[in-house]
Amino acid sequence: MDQKKIFVIDDDERILQFIQRLLEERDYQVKTADKGTGAAKAIKEFLPDLILMDIMLPDIYGSELAASLKKDSKLKDIPIIFLTGLRSDKVDDDDRTKVKVGDYYHTAIAKPFDAEELLCEMRIALDKGSLDS
Repeated sequence: MDQKKIFVIDDDERILQFIQRLLEERDYQVKTADKGTGAAKAIKEFLPDLILMDIMLPDIYGSELAASLKKDSKLKDIPIIFLTGLRSDKVDDDDRTKVKVGDYYHTAIAKPFDAEELLCEMRIALDKGSLDS
């Protein structure tokens, strides 16, 4: 099995370190960024199998970054899972929802999240991506 590549964007250093350690322990190749600026270029160079992205980044909304990635023919099929500290009637500690960005729906997971929940959602997204190929 090929080592899957995951790109993680979050402005909380603790979350970045936690996710990186969690995924590297499971043999994923991981790259991280703490803001959206420059992330699109890094993603294009890394060509991940999956992107984990905070919705509220310090310099851009994750939904704006996702929309720009989906416009790029090389990146448009990469699944995105949003991570969010926002609370609403649609996203809470025990729930996940789909967030529509342009023509695409993405899973959103509320922070704080359970590691197993994150891994499960990642497997679903990665499996779906391999079926679409």
